[in-house]
Amino acid sequence: MPNIKDVAQKAGVSIATVSRVLNNKGHVSNLNKQLVEKAIGELDYQPNSSAQALVRKKSKTIGILVRDMSDPFFGQIIKAIDDIAMSYGYDTLIGNGFHERKLEMDVIDFFLRQQCEYFIIHSQGLTDIDLKNISQKVKNLIIINRNVTRLPHQCVYVDQQKGTYLATKYLLSHGHKHIAYLNSLYKTDTSDERKNGYLRAMKEYDITNCIVKKTEPNHYGGVHAMKALLDEKKVSAVICFNDRMATGVISYLHSHNIKIPKQISVIGFDNINLATQVYPKLTTINYPMQQIAEYATKVLLGIPTNKIDFKLDLVHRDSVYALKH
Repeated sequence: MPNIKDVAQKAGVSIATVSRVLNNKGHVSNLNKQLVEKAIGELDYQPNSSAQALVRKKSKTIGILVRDMSDPFFGQIIKAIDDIAMSYGYDTLIGNGFHERKLEMDVIDFFLRQQCEYFIIHSQGLTDIDLKNISQKVKNLIIINRNVTRLPHQCVYVDQQKGTYLATKYLLSHGHKHIAYLNSLYKTDTSDERKNGYLRAMKEYDITNCIVKKTEPNHYGGVHAMKALLDEKKVSAVICFNDRMATGVISYLHSHNIKIPKQISVIGFDNINLATQVYPKLTTINYPMQQIAEYATKVLLGIPTNKIDFKLDLVHRDSVYALKH
């Protein structure tokens, strides 16, 4: 495999001249530049991107912090970012923070050590002050799915509360009164906002018997929460923190021969691909995660794009039964 010394020898110039051409830094005559580029082509020389990054103290790499890349929700976000990054010649580096402050900080430190030039952060563990401090170290930073008042121009988010408000109001308008909300076990801005949307709609209908349970925000969390809920309460509908949790609810109800939606209606949140692969197909809140990720990436990289006002909406499928028409 040819190295920079081979290129310099073939071009008849110094190694320093080759280095200046590769890094586009310093003065090089047009003749020498042409000789170096010709030698690179003939030798099929591939510069070491990591070494170049060390020289420049940065790289064309986007560090992406998410909760868990195995979660389909975050998988779709990562894919949307990566598709745009690849099309513009950028690499991506992904880290799981599991919404824990120490783990998220460790991932950020790792990105910095790897000379990541750009950061897209989905954080629920770091404080606003943490994020403000990170923004002072990282010039190119976008925070998604969170509103940090100290960083108004670096946040891309949507009103989470509106989603559960729409879901709850839809059930109430169809005659449901005994509605439970299954929230994430983890106290985050997102879990608080989604719970508050449910409570606000219930209050507007003068219903004080609000049922809120906390569980792991995944399939198994939905299974365990639904079991506990049926042991304690009689409900006609369940709203879930996310679609993965809703699949667990549906699985448990099927295993106990409880008809969906006639006996119990179920609504999810996020509208991941899985929502159309369960039976019955899941009515859910569409979270425009792909559009948010694409927009955030373009803003981060300075790619011209129009300002977008992201909104949540209810996707009507087959998992809700109207108690009144």
